[in-house]
Amino acid sequence: MSIPELSQKWRSNFGETPPHSEWLWWNHRNSGFRIHSLPKAKRYADSEDEMRIILERSNTMASHVLGDGQDVWLISSIPSEFRAEFEMDNDTPIARHALSYWCEWKRPEDEPEYQDDWTSFARKLSWSAGKFNPLLKSIADDEDEGILWFSPTFNTVFAPYDGGVDVWVKSEEQLESLYHTYKDWI
Repeated sequence: MSIPELSQKWRSNFGETPPHSEWLWWNHRNSGFRIHSLPKAKRYADSEDEMRIILERSNTMASHVLGDGQDVWLISSIPSEFRAEFEMDNDTPIARHALSYWCEWKRPEDEPEYQDDWTSFARKLSWSAGKFNPLLKSIADDEDEGILWFSPTFNTVFAPYDGGVDVWVKSEEQLESLYHTYKDWI
């Protein structure tokens, strides 16, 4: 699947909603599911054991909605005003994962003065549990943000953040299955 095919597939599933968890949550909440990264909704890990729990939950959830060994798109979205800075920095997800320019988006806001421009970068990769642990850790530590994985096969999204994970699935049955399987993580 090419970048143009990614654009078509994304829009057929999420319309004009940009590939960012915040906007997906606003516009597609009915197909979204959220878990906490740690027990008792604790946001950040204070120990290696807690980071292990975060990585275990993140990998388990991602494998559930993306599928181990499946092709996925790793997507990073940033404010366009910082694009040149991010492209020159070798220590961003864009550089570390060799993401390519995908597209520009307008922030979906009701008030035009808040509709700033965003740029998304993407790369097709294969998902497997543990493969992205350094990136998942940097997201959990609030060092990286605006990252998600999109499965064009299952039309699902996995979007970790500092404190939890959001996922989007395509059916009520899938949501119910997630709830019953991961209710202790809510």
